[in-house]
Amino acid sequence: MGLELEVEILRLEGRNCVINLYGEDNGIIIGKKGKTLNSYEYLLNTLIKDVRIDVDVEGFKEKRNVTLRDLARKMAEKAMKTTKPIKLNPMPPRERKIIHEVVNKYSELDTYSEGKDPKRYIVIRKKK
Repeated sequence: MGLELEVEILRLEGRNCVINLYGEDNGIIIGKKGKTLNSYEYLLNTLIKDVRIDVDVEGFKEKRNVTLRDLARKMAEKAMKTTKPIKLNPMPPRERKIIHEVVNKYSELDTYSEGKDPKRYIVIRKKK
């Protein structure tokens, strides 16, 4: 791809491999909200069938997880104050899972996904 990136194998256990990329072009491989990184990881896993590869770029995924958890809490609070369902922007399955996990800790709220990938999104609403 012609990018200035270094590869660091963080963990190799059985058929699971976790790698970290770092270098000048880390922003390019991450893309907007991690979209390029998700696509790159998907492509690698499609090409290499025998190993599950998790790719991160200088801790981006953990930072994104924190951002998503904050978003989920804020939207849960908003959903509890209103009677209208809250629709979030479309996101990949891994990110939707994080939102579901956080919001489902609120006993008075319910979450579900609507739409088709890649435009699948989460709806948060009060339980009936």
